[in-house]
Amino acid sequence: MLSLENLSLRYGRHLLLESFSAHLAPGEHVAVMGANGCGKSTLLRVIAGIDDRVEIGGCVRVGGMAVTPKARPKQVAWVPQDPAPPLPLMAEEFVLLGRTATMPRWFPPTAADRAKVADAMAKTGTDSLAGARMSELSGGERQRLAIALALATGADLLLLDEPTVHLDLKFRQVMIDLIATLREKSVLMVLHDLDWARQCSRVWLFEGTALHDGSPDTLLTAENLRRVFRI
Repeated sequence: MLSLENLSLRYGRHLLLESFSAHLAPGEHVAVMGANGCGKSTLLRVIAGIDDRVEIGGCVRVGGMAVTPKARPKQVAWVPQDPAPPLPLMAEEFVLLGRTATMPRWFPPTAADRAKVADAMAKTGTDSLAGARMSELSGGERQRLAIALALATGADLLLLDEPTVHLDLKFRQVMIDLIATLREKSVLMVLHDLDWARQCSRVWLFEGTALHDGSPDTLLTAENLRRVFRI
């Protein structure tokens, strides 16, 4: 599903990542972890093909296709760290934007499109918000709608940047449980939650410009956490 081949990332004079290679198999869930500012969000944006500020060495492939800001993969849905801005749309209309890549231009959404939107909103607990204006919703509600939009796309690879940010305790657990059920999806997500990361297939742990790839038991040790987070 995802292949990183000798990937290096440089932002201006700052080297963020040096020579990292890894693969993400269909249905695999991987946590990206590391200190603030190390490059986790940048890595996800590069994989999504939406960051043209970063100098890229090596190659990113999704489903065999090389990814660049001019060649973005359609199999990928990206949910940023910050919730969706309060657009002048109703919540259901916002989630429906996730179907635009598959809808013919100038044609209205089909019953199948609306069914996928309804399913995504039900899974994220946002169906009760369908008729609400985005501008009237809280950050947590907009965050759940952003994830509903990603699910509505039908993408095979989900890139989630701190998917529980802004969520209260109830909906944090709803989101953790929901993502755990998406076994048909490949998921790469930035996390700061050690317990959740330990439920993932693998962990990619930033340490300086190196990115370590391994099982949670191997990487999330007390020694590694002390060294990476300086605690």
